[in-house]
Amino acid sequence: MIPFQVYGIGGRNLNSEWEMEAVSYKGITISGYPNYFKINGPNTGSGHSSQLSYMEIMVNYTVKAIGAVKRNKTIRAIDVKSDVQREYVAEMKKNMEKTVWQNGTCKSFYRKNMTGEVTSLSPESVIHFIFSRKRFRLRDYHLLK
Repeated sequence: MIPFQVYGIGGRNLNSEWEMEAVSYKGITISGYPNYFKINGPNTGSGHSSQLSYMEIMVNYTVKAIGAVKRNKTIRAIDVKSDVQREYVAEMKKNMEKTVWQNGTCKSFYRKNMTGEVTSLSPESVIHFIFSRKRFRLRDYHLLK
């Protein structure tokens, strides 16, 4: 949970939404919350290596996003497209099912209420996590002008 309130388009409240399901795009941006970047968002934790490499690539991704917006003076904000986020979350859930953390017999504090979905850890290898966030794709976002 976020220790402060984050409001999005139409008064949406991120804390309220994440109580039901913590979702994001690449663990960094959230559809409906323009220009909000989160380091260590959903499905970004490492259960097997240093979190610092994960954090570094998320910061670099954020810097690239801000740079892309600054280069185009007509863009006020960017908001990840909901279908792009939905596809990403579906892929994370599918890959998480193959891990010991999401296994039906596993009882772990990583799982919501010890029995639900794992949204704290990434099912990706370190290499895949890093390379999948190396490039920022402006086409994945609505450009708010």
